[in-house]
Amino acid sequence: MSVTRSDDEGSRWGWLNSTLAFLAVALLVGAGVLFVKGPDVNPDARKAEVMSEQYTAITKAARETTTAFMDVDYTDMEPRIERVLAGATGSFQDQYSRASVELKAQLAQEQTVASGKILEVGIGDLSKDKAVVFVAADQKVRNKSTKGKEEPRYYRFQLDMVKEKGKWKVAEFGYLDGRQLSGDQSSGVGSGDQNSQLSPSASPSGGASNGQ
Repeated sequence: MSVTRSDDEGSRWGWLNSTLAFLAVALLVGAGVLFVKGPDVNPDARKAEVMSEQYTAITKAARETTTAFMDVDYTDMEPRIERVLAGATGSFQDQYSRASVELKAQLAQEQTVASGKILEVGIGDLSKDKAVVFVAADQKVRNKSTKGKEEPRYYRFQLDMVKEKGKWKVAEFGYLDGRQLSGDQSSGVGSGDQNSQLSPSASPSGGASNGQ
């Protein structure tokens, strides 16, 4: 015995099926938009992501340049100086470049070898293309004054950084005890004291700073 549906019942089932099909398509389209746009759907999430990427880029650049700055080997300074200059710009780049010849001579005279370790990096002021960064670092220094033995040095640096062509670079490099590597002191490049500032281990004593 066969069962037949009335015309009204068939219409109701047809309408229901059409509605379900429409909802399924709408859900798929919505999921596709979320998949393609991702965080863009949530402006706050995208802003947080951008800030995180910017923080990572700044701290990475600060670490690399400060590590290069503290890396000293009087027998092979040229590539080390190039690494510092690669992360520098503006006043810092200009002064470090101009002082490099006498810096190498002083390091050779003292037979200085040193390496540094970054302890902490913190960002103070931050804008779209500028940042003030604080770096705490330790350094081990060996030279004539230490009689060939490694001695510890402690430094706290302030880096004024700028973004150039998508890369963060150091425009000003200073010690938190007030010494500055660029700016008004540029006319003093070439003096023993200035070279000591251009490399924390250039002076016989190592140029230690306890950050106080």
